[in-house]
Amino acid sequence: MKKKLIAYLSDKEFSTKKKVQDRIIHSSKKEQKLVEYYKLNYQILLATEDLDDKRIYSDIIKEIESKEKPTPWYFSTWLNIAASLIFLIGLGSMYFNQSTPSIPLNVAPKLDDIVLIFEDGSQEILSNPTNETSLFKNGKKIGSLSNEQLALQKEDSKEYPTSQTLKIPYGKQFKLILSDGSQVYLNAGTTLTYPTTFNTSGNRELFLDGEAYFEVTHDSKRPFVVHTSTMDVAVLGTEFNVSSYPLETNKEVVLVSGKVAVSLPDNHLKKSNILNPGDKASHSNSQQALEITKVDTRLYTAWKENELIFKNTAFGTIIKRLERHYNVTIINHKEHLNNEYFSARFKNASIEEVLSYLAESYQLKYTVDGHQITIN
Repeated sequence: MKKKLIAYLSDKEFSTKKKVQDRIIHSSKKEQKLVEYYKLNYQILLATEDLDDKRIYSDIIKEIESKEKPTPWYFSTWLNIAASLIFLIGLGSMYFNQSTPSIPLNVAPKLDDIVLIFEDGSQEILSNPTNETSLFKNGKKIGSLSNEQLALQKEDSKEYPTSQTLKIPYGKQFKLILSDGSQVYLNAGTTLTYPTTFNTSGNRELFLDGEAYFEVTHDSKRPFVVHTSTMDVAVLGTEFNVSSYPLETNKEVVLVSGKVAVSLPDNHLKKSNILNPGDKASHSNSQQALEITKVDTRLYTAWKENELIFKNTAFGTIIKRLERHYNVTIINHKEHLNNEYFSARFKNASIEEVLSYLAESYQLKYTVDGHQITIN
């Protein structure tokens, strides 16, 4: 069965695939369900460039066997075990519905603004101009605004740093170029506080609530420090993702390249954990220390390319992320699904497409009232 699956999914030779396909059709119902499960998870792993066929097969078998109950293989049990009927958008394939889905009622996302708050409490609504526009404060240029991006003025040792806060609403993303050239990609529902320019010595410090991806300009004399409510991250020059939403239990730092030191705030960076590329440091209110694990970083950074990838993710968590990404409110009356785990990939998908596939894959019904979606 293992060889049949790998040959079928690798699709290296059409004639081989056709033969395997014919054999699978005559396989047992259990094997056919395994094929469906394997196909979905293979594509999720393919999207994250995890292409070790033998290990993929082994991992999926272990997962199924660990969840399998000593009862006949009913279709309802399969749904609970595999939980893999969620759609894949952007992969060029739909495994459970090849026809074009019907488009549901249009959802009207809330139209919230990106707001820049100055140290004196005054505010500036940041529009999205077609051409680059200079941004002024009290007659002085503070940066340039263009295409969902704000670039601050380059560092000036004569300038006294003042504080600014960017607030990104649900449904939007934004890019900030700091005075030292470091780039920050801000995800929906994020607040970042930073100085207009950094001091010539000491730390380059920022304060984050939400999620952001950092590309830090190297400066060995001035460590770059990101403060969150539960963790501090110190670097010299690197790329990493920080997720620290106030209402979410888990806070995470994922390192893409370079090296960072992560610590809890009361440690004052004295007892820090050093992360290497591919490491994730996570912390929750129930933990006394950081937990360090190896991860596929793309699962945590794809959002900045307008892509959402879920791998064995609780349905309740998926709903929260969809609410942030599309700036909608989702009320789920199918509460038993909240603790079920699913895999899905959305690439440049509208909320209407997501709802349509969700409804068809799980026979769910929903209603739309403006920006509110109710799953029944």
